Amino acid sequence: MSKDYNVFLKYPENIKASDFESFAYKQGYFIRVFPSENYTAHSGFLPFNLYLNFIDRILPYDSFVSGFETYFSDYRSQDYDGEFNSLVNNPKSVMLMCISDMDSLEELSALIWAEYLCEYCGGVLYDPQTDTLYSDPSVIDALIYRQKEELIRLSAQNALKLHEFTGWR
Repeated sequence: MSKDYNVFLKYPENIKASDFESFAYKQGYFIRVFPSENYTAHSGFLPFNLYLNFIDRILPYDSFVSGFETYFSDYRSQDYDGEFNSLVNNPKSVMLMCISDMDSLEELSALIWAEYLCEYCGGVLYDPQTDTLYSDPSVIDALIYRQKEELIRLSAQNALKLHEFTGWR
């Protein structure tokens, strides 16, 4: 099953790997993003390295690689109505995140990344599947929690699709 999310960013220039990793750690996640000097220039697969400290069973590797496709574009207010423009806080750019089912950790990575972008970059997360905007961190936390619960359930069924992290490529 594939899924898309959009993050409307008021301050895309604030995206920094060190800030993301610190943010994620404070939230209880051991996750790193592929190092880049300019994430807004990135197009295509954005890899993450995860250690699954919330799964209470032996897994095949110490840490995992996951990620999703990302595409940045300039925000064009004329493409949206006035109400939508005000709800997304007049952003500069939009990041499209395309999640596939290639591995089980893609959506978790995307949601943690999106929550960071909302908090550090003036972002608003949009889920086109449900036509819902999210900017409240506690609501995004609830989405992340549901995804963690799903991963724990899949782990108990020995149904996780995982890929070993062997370094950045």
